[in-house]
Amino acid sequence: MAAMDHSSSTKLQPGSPLDPTPFGKYLLLGMIARGGMAEVDRAKSRQPANPVGDRLLAIKCMRPQLAKESRFVEMFIREGKLAVLLDNDSIVRTYEIGRIEGRYFIAMEYIGGKDLTQILRRCQESNQRIPVPHACFTARKMSEELH
Repeated sequence: MAAMDHSSSTKLQPGSPLDPTPFGKYLLLGMIARGGMAEVDRAKSRQPANPVGDRLLAIKCMRPQLAKESRFVEMFIREGKLAVLLDNDSIVRTYEIGRIEGRYFIAMEYIGGKDLTQILRRCQESNQRIPVPHACFTARKMSEELH
């Protein structure tokens, strides 16, 4: 786990590709998702000589209000530790877990595109079903990794 910084938990400033926000050894390039427990920003390393080089990353930061409760912190850290153990080409790689500027974070591989939840939500909103070839492709790719 990365070095822990015990300063107060504050809201991260939104970054953008043209105006990145420093976050420890990372530069945040803009939020890409927000969930009940965390926000995910696209990022890159400020230190290109590190193991991830200049690849894009996803930095998942726990919401500050949840970080006040130890059970949520433990759940978040456990998620990160389990993710670090997973090593499969079909699973996003997790590089680091830690705390920077009072915020717990998980640094992961960034993979662009839409996730299945977005696709299914769009189909539902338009009262359509996912096209059969797309559903078959998705099911085939998922099942290939189950062996």
